[in-house]
Amino acid sequence: MQIKLWVGLILCFSLWNLSEASVEEKNSSDHYYLFLSHSIDQKELDQIFAWYEGNEKVTLVFRGVLNEQDPTYDLIDFHNTIFKYKGGLNLVIDPTLFKKFNVTTIPTLIKLDSSDQLLKRVVGISHYEYLRDHNTKEIDLGIKGECFPILERDLIELMQERIAKLNWSDLKNKAIGNFWINQKDLNLRSSHIHQIKKVDLSFTLNKDFTDLNGNIIYAKGTVINPLALKNFGQVLIIFNPNDQSEIQRVKELLADLKFKFHDLDLAKQNEQNQKDINNYNQKNVDQLRSSVTYINNFSSVDHISVNDLKHIKLIVTHLDPNNGWKQLKSLQDQFNQQIYLLDQAIINRFNIEFTPSFIYQVKGEMLITEEILQDQSMS
Repeated sequence: MQIKLWVGLILCFSLWNLSEASVEEKNSSDHYYLFLSHSIDQKELDQIFAWYEGNEKVTLVFRGVLNEQDPTYDLIDFHNTIFKYKGGLNLVIDPTLFKKFNVTTIPTLIKLDSSDQLLKRVVGISHYEYLRDHNTKEIDLGIKGECFPILERDLIELMQERIAKLNWSDLKNKAIGNFWINQKDLNLRSSHIHQIKKVDLSFTLNKDFTDLNGNIIYAKGTVINPLALKNFGQVLIIFNPNDQSEIQRVKELLADLKFKFHDLDLAKQNEQNQKDINNYNQKNVDQLRSSVTYINNFSSVDHISVNDLKHIKLIVTHLDPNNGWKQLKSLQDQFNQQIYLLDQAIINRFNIEFTPSFIYQVKGEMLITEEILQDQSMS
């Protein structure tokens, strides 16, 4: 009976002590670093990882990776190890911490306060409870267990060495040389008919749009036309730079534009453009829908405003993969302005199918003209 009483008292005391430690640990702002290396057997490392799964107070620190020649796969394995533990695992590679705390052998366990001041340190121990429950005033508790060397190189030093060996001039030349080779084929054909498409750029809000104070500016479900908020203010001319007839047509269009607007007052014309947009918005804001409408029988030049003339962007579909930079310079010299390269986003947004194409705004609408070339119209 007396034995049972002692067992019961010991058990109660143990549970009370465990509960007290748990509350103290939860409320404490102290945290821990456990420094590790792959010199420890992998099974033992796995046990350590499992032990600290879900523990937010302890960070497990490695100095680097084993494979110095190609660290990529080791870094991927390291990343996968973290996500293997669903409860969370504070696992990092940080050689700076090894230097900061002068860690030269592992496992090394240190305890820090909320301001990262060192409270206690021990070598040869992997369980943080050893420092948590140690009540002496001594900071460095020395070596208390089996120690291992650090196998991994300092990852930062390794990266610095590899970067220092790189031939940046050679890499730059290769990148420049490969740029045009890696172009995507956008599969645009020369236009076989003259047509103008009206593209509605409006979209519907899927939630309320509010200001900083929560006041609703536009309610969910409102159809917004971007051209109602800001004038597009430019003309995009898309053409195939390897087709001389398209280059000639673009030159003709530019000449027509300059002739048309050479004597107009820019300020007055810009003011009229904005009035036209506002009038359009008042009449059509409730009717905007995503669509492409085909219109025929009028000229591109007749509907391009003087405001657009100030910002004409020439966009080419592609360039010679073997001589792209030379061709780009040649085009820029011919047109005496910057040349841009077409991407898939513009094709998708404006429903571009043929070249040459001219994209411009008329009041609150976006028009895309696909020009038939002179020799095609005659064939």
